[in-house]
Amino acid sequence: FNSQDWTSNWSAYGVTVSANSNTFTAPNGGPTANAIVPTATNAVHRVSSNGTTAISYVSGQVYTASGHFAAGRGAAGSYVQLTLPSGAFSQVGFANFVLFEGTVTLIGGGSDVNRTASIRSVGNGWYRCFFTATCNTTASTTGINVVLITAPNSALAPTFLGSTGDLLFGWGAQVDEGSVASEYQRADTG
Repeated sequence: FNSQDWTSNWSAYGVTVSANSNTFTAPNGGPTANAIVPTATNAVHRVSSNGTTAISYVSGQVYTASGHFAAGRGAAGSYVQLTLPSGAFSQVGFANFVLFEGTVTLIGGGSDVNRTASIRSVGNGWYRCFFTATCNTTASTTGINVVLITAPNSALAPTFLGSTGDLLFGWGAQVDEGSVASEYQRADTG
């Protein structure tokens, strides 16, 4: 999937995504941030990597999803939730992050003993968020789910009435094998 342009080989559900947003500089110093805005509907608001570049997950293997996020405006622009795909991670774990504090507030879901989350400042209001879990079903499926949430203690993929005045910035997503993410590596698909 495209690690920077979240409009290509990504699917938007209850959100609009504008790639190469000129309103906020991405961690690479360019105008490549994605502006994610919830629609004014009562729904789950998320963007998920997909397309022809599905990841082949192996049962029993630990994976770490990561992405760079910056707070924009409004409640849905202040927090973010990361999950891995339920097709390979049926224990449906998730982690919530507070972007204006740089903290992890909740790690939830099933009973995976390897589930962890962390957050690291990368400067200029950007944080790299990490979520680690163990695959429990061998499958070829999507990479990462970025869920907009409106509170630090939100449950998995909550439904809420979106406000088009809210805004979250995202960039640089990837999935690594293992419990530690590698340095960010840009990935583009045709």
